[in-house]
Amino acid sequence: MNTGLITQTGPLSLAVFVVALTTPIMLYFAIGLTGFGHFLFERPGWARIKSE
Repeated sequence: MNTGLITQTGPLSLAVFVVALTTPIMLYFAIGLTGFGHFLFERPGWARIKSE
């Protein structure tokens, strides 16, 4: 799909980078406010390193 908003690759890659960086940060803070979805940022029990 060509919208013509950003036609050069430099600004386009910067826009993708900014969206990819800010979206998880905003999601993390939204989850902190609501309290629902902490499982998205936790390591599952089967993937933890066991301490002896």
